[in-house]
Amino acid sequence: LHALYVASNIATGLEQHKDALMATTIPASMVACLHPLNNTQVKVAALWGIINLCWQEDGPSDTPLSPSTLARLRKLQDLGILDQLNQMRDDPSLDVKDRVRTALDLFEKAGMHLDNSSSDAMQQ
Repeated sequence: LHALYVASNIATGLEQHKDALMATTIPASMVACLHPLNNTQVKVAALWGIINLCWQEDGPSDTPLSPSTLARLRKLQDLGILDQLNQMRDDPSLDVKDRVRTALDLFEKAGMHLDNSSSDAMQQ
């Protein structure tokens, strides 16, 4: 749990810090920590890390995403994060659900969506 928060805190840094984390196995470990059998604290810590890796501080909310941010989002997408997040939308923990919604919003901003059937389910 503490290691997840250390990685999450590093991911709040500059683009270079985020990219350095992405070059490791840490993102895959974060995705693995989202498994339904893990406790809420582990899932929340992993979600904060994922959100921080996807977050871009530069400029107003309508600022286009940097190539570096898009690359991080694509790598997380390749690790299966969108399917995992979609499965967690109905987690019993409100904290987990809120973090999932934030993470999904970041992917939506980048134009990364689940397939149409999953997107329809998300809109309900």
